[in-house]
Amino acid sequence: MNYFISKTLRIEDPNIIFDNKLREIEYQGQRFKCYYAKFLHTPNCCESCVVLNKNYTIVKMGLKFLG
Repeated sequence: MNYFISKTLRIEDPNIIFDNKLREIEYQGQRFKCYYAKFLHTPNCCESCVVLNKNYTIVKMGLKFLG
């Protein structure tokens, strides 16, 4: 399913993984389909201090990347 959603929406980033969850909502009188996805990326180093990411030690926005 991930392949078909990515192709339909023309998303080429391999780090975006779609969940098997779809929700239809109405906003300002129009109906929309909402796809749920996760962005999975493990940085090589910290963007601020350039410390290497050994053993998944970099924490970004309060979340620890678990690979």
